[in-house]
Amino acid sequence: MNNTLAFTDYLDQPAIYYSSDSMRVIEYYATFTYQADGFYLDCLHLTFDSQLNGLGSRLSLCGLHHPMASDFAKTQTWIDAQLEPIMALTEQDNSRELLEGSAAYLTFTLWRDRHTSYHQIYRSKSALLAQQFSMMTLNDKQQCYLYSGNPRLLQQQTSNHITLVAENNAQLPLTGIPIDCSRYPSYSINRPRAYFYRQDMPHKVRRQQKAYLIKGDNVNFNYVNNDHQFCNVTFFNPRGGRYNGDIDCNALNPAPTITDNNKTSN
Repeated sequence: MNNTLAFTDYLDQPAIYYSSDSMRVIEYYATFTYQADGFYLDCLHLTFDSQLNGLGSRLSLCGLHHPMASDFAKTQTWIDAQLEPIMALTEQDNSRELLEGSAAYLTFTLWRDRHTSYHQIYRSKSALLAQQFSMMTLNDKQQCYLYSGNPRLLQQQTSNHITLVAENNAQLPLTGIPIDCSRYPSYSINRPRAYFYRQDMPHKVRRQQKAYLIKGDNVNFNYVNNDHQFCNVTFFNPRGGRYNGDIDCNALNPAPTITDNNKTSN
């Protein structure tokens, strides 16, 4: 394993550069600022590629305002803790079906904010092998937009706002192309009937509805509810209709991974 640690500049700011090329190919720039009482981390710009499944992710966390320790090892431990969830999530998805030719594309939910879910897409086997991915956003108005060119997720910590920016320039916002949301469904139903449930307030009791999906139906996975049992999905009817609601997470194939990034409050 080869590690590199150096001081440099990145996006016109002083930065610490780190890289590692083991089974996890990691590269990040940690930009920082100086204030009267010391140095503070401002942004972390991560480029990550996993040798375990061939998948990667691009993430920038900004507005950190985290004090840098005089012993950089302590600061590096803190940085690792911020970046580990997105790397672990990326490594949990299985690329075997795409590599073996039994799937035409691969998609998984990388992030979820208040109004939008972010689905990373490898549109073909050759795209996966070349580490080329796109991002599809699905907002709460059931509108989808496609972003190409290995888009980077930029999160402002102070506002929790997400912007998709260029892979190698976190200061360059990208513009998505409107697409049909049913083009890249991310999950399918694995049982004869998967009923939708609604939540009766204020008692938070889940009640089964009449509407249901059948085995093989494709859906876009949006997020896991905080009860860890129900997943919010969107079904796009081939005739043009759509239905959004909560179903039992166990009815989805593959089983969703529950992380802080894809949970939401009920």
